[in-house]
Amino acid sequence: MVAAVFLLYLPALKLNFIWDDDHYVTSNPTMLSSDGLISIWTDPDSSPQYYPVTFSVLWIQYQLFGQNAAGYHAVNILLHAFNGVLCLAILRRLNLRAAFWIALAFCIHPIQVETVAWVTEIKNLLSGTFYGLAWWFIWPALLDSEQRSGDSSNQTHEQHDLHQKRHEVDSFSRTGAIVGAVAFFCCALLSKSITATLPAAMGVAYWYVQGSLTRKQVLVLAPMFLLGAWAGWQTASMEREHVGAMGTEWDYGMLERTGIAAQSLLHYFKQCLFPTEQVFFYPRYATELTAMAWLAIGICLLTLVTLVAWTLRSGRRGAICSAAFMVGSSLPALGFLNVYPHRFSFVADHFVYLSVIGAFCFIWSFVFSCAEYLVHRWQLKPVWVMLPVLGLFLWFSVGTRIHIPNFASEETLWVDTLEKNPGAVAAMQNLALVYVNQNRPREAMQLLQRAEKYDFDRFQTLNTMGMVLGILGETEKAKQAFEESILENGENPQPWNNLGNLARVHGSAKRNNSPVYLGFEQPQEYYQTAWEVRPNYLSAFALGVLAYEGEDYANAAIWYARAVEQRPWDLDARFNLAHSFFAVGRKQEASELCHSILREYPKDRPTKQLLRKCR
Repeated sequence: MVAAVFLLYLPALKLNFIWDDDHYVTSNPTMLSSDGLISIWTDPDSSPQYYPVTFSVLWIQYQLFGQNAAGYHAVNILLHAFNGVLCLAILRRLNLRAAFWIALAFCIHPIQVETVAWVTEIKNLLSGTFYGLAWWFIWPALLDSEQRSGDSSNQTHEQHDLHQKRHEVDSFSRTGAIVGAVAFFCCALLSKSITATLPAAMGVAYWYVQGSLTRKQVLVLAPMFLLGAWAGWQTASMEREHVGAMGTEWDYGMLERTGIAAQSLLHYFKQCLFPTEQVFFYPRYATELTAMAWLAIGICLLTLVTLVAWTLRSGRRGAICSAAFMVGSSLPALGFLNVYPHRFSFVADHFVYLSVIGAFCFIWSFVFSCAEYLVHRWQLKPVWVMLPVLGLFLWFSVGTRIHIPNFASEETLWVDTLEKNPGAVAAMQNLALVYVNQNRPREAMQLLQRAEKYDFDRFQTLNTMGMVLGILGETEKAKQAFEESILENGENPQPWNNLGNLARVHGSAKRNNSPVYLGFEQPQEYYQTAWEVRPNYLSAFALGVLAYEGEDYANAAIWYARAVEQRPWDLDARFNLAHSFFAVGRKQEASELCHSILREYPKDRPTKQLLRKCR
């Protein structure tokens, strides 16, 4: 199984960084110094999400691999293989006959590629590792003490003493196991909080094995329930207030959310059974209660009634427990809570990295029950029965190998997404930015004109379109695009900054050796407005540059200082601030700033030269 993971994911070592990897690794300032590691734990705003264990591991990797993506991908592959081993070990503890095949499906299924091949989703892999370790440690503590110790009646005095000593040692080990499990669970939550469902999943698993859940098991799991509830509440709050999952895009009621959840569950189960096509952005469901939503709700309710009836009639709990695990483990991402990625699609492969285990348990337990029936009732040879099963796993393997190269770069990712989902506006916007960086503005413009036809995130489309039009030299149209984007979202400083850039580059002409901005305000006014809309680095830095160019060094120092407040790690802002200090005669402050820069960048020659002037 581990060998299969390594062989299948070997091409992933050649993949590059893609979407969001810049925020998590390559352009994340916390990766650069030990101060950044402290900020990861103490400042929730220092990273895109407050997952300090994840970002601490990324910090360690950054010290080892720097900007070399291969190292990060190798760690992801190793973690996924280890998670597969944990999955197998836990399933065998539950005495599932198809444990190996379920774990193998977990390892090689194409639905897992998005998690393993995407550096950002190390949070999925790490949280899965700690989730599995917490499960492994706490499972023995959930077993009944009578089952573990046996009947103590009719024992001699010596036997009773020996039993007592064993009980004391057992109690000590049990307490240590619970403490260890809680510690691993905390690490899982601080890696990715979707693992908050672990205690509920443990309760379902115990009920599957024992047939009941007693007060003792509830008390053992209670601390984890409380920790999970707290972590879930914190993450939901941060998604709304810090990440931005609020507003009209999430303004729909509980019935609509139920329809979204039902369609999502059917999508995931279908993908687990027949993985025909993996897409980074799947088509987004309508938030209204369409006929498809009602049909999905009906199918889910019928499935629930059937599973309950089957369990009551047969006494077998496997099917309903598998379904409960899948639904419960994916519940935070089914649409009942506001999650920022739901702007693009309500379903994503990386949402269900762990919860697909429930679907695989259901599918492969059913498949092997049918196989046993065919062997014993129809006297078929096992090899003939196993051939279709092996063929299905071969299909999984081929699908995984085909999907991995789509993550080679941002361009390949967005091209593949648009081929499979032509209406993915976010993919059009992101691919347009890739083309801009590759100096392919006309291709970028075609994508943005296509995106403009959709009523989705018009602000970003118009703002990017203005940048492209500026590159193409169509100044008036660029200005109009930025102004329209401001009408779409007046609380974002980006278009104001872009108007300032446009005025500086394309709107100026010389009159009496002084710049005149034809059809534009002064660039300073645009940048100043951007700063008033929301204090930001780009406005402050641009105002610092303009002040310095106008030989207003005191004002330049003020704006560069504000830029440093916005990005304390930025070398250019710090160096320019030191230069401004030197220009106004504040040599001591300039010298101190140069020393702080050289502690992080000891070979920076301009800083060394400025430091010599300060002496």
